[in-house]
Amino acid sequence: MKITNLFTTILLSAFCFGLISCSKENSNSIENRSPDIYRSPNIPEGRIVVVENSIRQQPYLGAGYDVMGSYLDNASVKRQILDLSKLEPDQIDSLAFRESCSKNYEGRNVTDFLKSIMTKNDFELSGENNSDLLFTGTLTESALKFQSAYDYSEQYTFICSQSDYTELRQSISLFSGKTLAPYLSDAFMEDIKVLTPQEIIETYGTHVIRTAHLGNRIRNLYRSVVVGSKNECLLLASYGAEARRQKIYKTAYDQLMPPEAVAKNYGGTIIVEFNGGDSKKLPRLNLTSNEVIGEPMNISAWYKSLVPSNYSLTTLSGKDLIPIYELIKDKAISDKLKETTIAYIKSRQIYGVENHPLLQARKENNYRYFKSFDDFSAKAEEGYQLEGAIGSLFDWSQPGTSALYLYSNDKNDYLSFDSTLEQKINMDFKGEIGYCYTNWRNGLDTLYEISDGKNYSYTLENKMEYGEHGTWVKTGKEIYMKKISL
Repeated sequence: MKITNLFTTILLSAFCFGLISCSKENSNSIENRSPDIYRSPNIPEGRIVVVENSIRQQPYLGAGYDVMGSYLDNASVKRQILDLSKLEPDQIDSLAFRESCSKNYEGRNVTDFLKSIMTKNDFELSGENNSDLLFTGTLTESALKFQSAYDYSEQYTFICSQSDYTELRQSISLFSGKTLAPYLSDAFMEDIKVLTPQEIIETYGTHVIRTAHLGNRIRNLYRSVVVGSKNECLLLASYGAEARRQKIYKTAYDQLMPPEAVAKNYGGTIIVEFNGGDSKKLPRLNLTSNEVIGEPMNISAWYKSLVPSNYSLTTLSGKDLIPIYELIKDKAISDKLKETTIAYIKSRQIYGVENHPLLQARKENNYRYFKSFDDFSAKAEEGYQLEGAIGSLFDWSQPGTSALYLYSNDKNDYLSFDSTLEQKINMDFKGEIGYCYTNWRNGLDTLYEISDGKNYSYTLENKMEYGEHGTWVKTGKEIYMKKISL
């Protein structure tokens, strides 16, 4: 009897232990887990470039200037056109003073950005160049050389903040080309007889500098994809630009930028240029291609190193320049040079390709995709959070691209190059979301399609499994898009 009771007790204990074990296994089963959350990484930060521009050895006053080059860059200042020694002392006004100034140029696209530089510095074009842009070299000749239509495409917002300190203003008191004509340098007079109009522009630029503001200058040129409404786009970009700048060098006026606003900038690339002063006084900055290592630079020693021998241009306005062709007395040569100048300005115009970022929004383990912040605001159901930009799509077909279609059940989205899947996947066909590549090539990001068996998501991350529990896996489909960040 005791043996029987003991055996019964052992059986009951084993049965109860089994129930407990089964209960634990069931609590961890896929069916009983909370939704397996996966967050795709966003576009990484773009490059950081710091430029210490060389000092010009020749005078700025009376030099040639190319209005299609980079605004204020020494590379845009060409050979001497006026011989200053031919001028009487009272024909050159030199005013010593100390003036600090800050200017910001901005645009939701490349056209607005370049117009901002022109408008804020009183540059106007007329006649055949009436609708053209100046200073396109600010982008195409920058340290990062934004040379392709994609590099300054419609998805990018541009911010340029400039801080300058002027110690000297030099101006020639003659205001027209006719009155300046007698003071042309002998070398220039010889060159206009033998050089073609195009060669004159390549050698001397398009204009002559009549007034030069001299000192030192810092320029911060920033480009990013901003995920925000059109009304707040420029403000958000300025926060992103300033936050990135503060990691590179510090000033006495630095203030913390709102983190939530800074975070709405994606792929932010910045070029910091130091002009004038002694570049050897700048501390060495440790950085990778897109990240500063350690503390920002203290540039106070560079500020204090400014002397007349290392002056740079600090500002330039429309009234400071005179077209070269107005200085030439020979009407035939003058007319031909004017005609070539008009054509040259037109030949240097840039037009950004029309495109937009692919934005991802999430609600638990449901994912949706949008063309813009305004598109998200209008179409997303309550509870979806916009997680950022994961790729770039063209608005129109480009060589090598195909249409990418969007399907949705208003809870979860699906992307495909096939427009006939509506019934197969039981989702509504929403049409084209943009154009991208079906085959990989250099310069493209790979977007991987992943699924948890019910829903779909898209990610830049290449892994075997995704999510906290590893229930998201690749389906095998890949989408190829142009890189947003450099």
